[in-house]
Amino acid sequence: MFIRMMHDSFPDMKMDLINAAAAGDYVYAQMRFSGNSNGSMGMSKGPYDMHMIEVSKYKDGKAVEHWSYMEMRDVMKMTQDMMKMMPQGANKMEPSKK
Repeated sequence: MFIRMMHDSFPDMKMDLINAAAAGDYVYAQMRFSGNSNGSMGMSKGPYDMHMIEVSKYKDGKAVEHWSYMEMRDVMKMTQDMMKMMPQGANKMEPSKK
């Protein structure tokens, strides 16, 4: 289901492996994701270019844990794009009412 959602949202996604390493139970990969978003997952429509570090832990030949770390400039751009799409005032914190 997740793969279909990603394919539907980013139909021309390209993943390039920049570098990879393994140590013990862990595999590290530096990746570049590029293509176009259709806007359905909170990103604005159009091109994107993100760099990430993917870390997976393996046990008995199966991935049992996974983490992704993105470059801060990519996170900030995505956040700015999502904030532009929110209704006016939806991104402001309101004091709780008692």
